[in-house]
Amino acid sequence: MDPADEVVRSTRTTFSVGRGNVDADIFRSHFQSEICASAARTLHRDRIDSRIHDDESANYYALCAMTGKVFGAGVCDNYAATAAFSYGAAAQQLAHPPAEEVHLVMHKQQKHVWAEVGPSDAQESSVVVDPWADGSAVFAEDSRFASRRTRLSTNASLSLSDAADLNHWTDAHSQMIRSDEDDIATRLDQARQEVLGTSGGAFKRWRPQPVLGDQFLARTQDRLRTNDPWKVVQTEVLATGVARLLDVHRVPDLLSEAPKIVEETKALVERGIEAGRSRR
Repeated sequence: MDPADEVVRSTRTTFSVGRGNVDADIFRSHFQSEICASAARTLHRDRIDSRIHDDESANYYALCAMTGKVFGAGVCDNYAATAAFSYGAAAQQLAHPPAEEVHLVMHKQQKHVWAEVGPSDAQESSVVVDPWADGSAVFAEDSRFASRRTRLSTNASLSLSDAADLNHWTDAHSQMIRSDEDDIATRLDQARQEVLGTSGGAFKRWRPQPVLGDQFLARTQDRLRTNDPWKVVQTEVLATGVARLLDVHRVPDLLSEAPKIVEETKALVERGIEAGRSRR
């Protein structure tokens, strides 16, 4: 899970201006995130005939990542593609098994896109890497968007090697495009006119979405907010199991790490609950 978490953080750093279709980011940036995301979308349209990958879907997402990197902003497509390719590069450096794949997955009703990583034959245990949503990397079964697999479509699947190659391509080409400062300024001016001159904005606007699903949050909150001694012990035992999964094996280490994991989980759940309230 650590490489996926790091990719979530690094993607958000890359998209420093923010999400172009999330009201919190739009207002925080004084509409700059929406303007930059709109400029990225126009650049994508202008480059749509570029051939980067033989697979049409992979080609589309390569342009999503590249254009988002140019302007430091985007919508879920830009975030997901950037995360997918970045994960491929990181996983290759860490010598992850070649059977691992990177997928770009979409919720068919919500039209939300994110990255998933894991073996191709174990989708329900995949890790969701969704830097557009609030939170860290999570297992698909605990995710707000990914838990109900029948509602999803896989738009692209890539080997770690292909994802890493696309990460390199998008980095190189985004830097090259940014070097033409006059073109960037023109595109931003046009996007500013589009965003500020349109009553509804350039995109459908979302409230911040927690990556964790409501059922997971409620179930976990019940375990963590309890005075029942047995439930407290159960929680410590589960946390010890998580510590084992994180390669902590010595008994003293397990005992010291378990309470930390419980406290970190409490903080994560509280953030998810607050984000859920903000959507209502």
